[in-house]
Amino acid sequence: MRHRSAALFCAWQAGQALAIVVSQDGDVTLFGRQDDGAVRRIGPYALGVGLAVS
Repeated sequence: MRHRSAALFCAWQAGQALAIVVSQDGDVTLFGRQDDGAVRRIGPYALGVGLAVS
């Protein structure tokens, strides 16, 4: 349900938009709306992969 809500949020915005969804299992998914109105799903990514921890 969060993924659908994120995609709809992006679709309803004027211009560019970005929504970030973090699942309980730790996956992160990005949704973005481009100027042409297309909504793209990017991910999912495992939380912590590619992040530098100091």
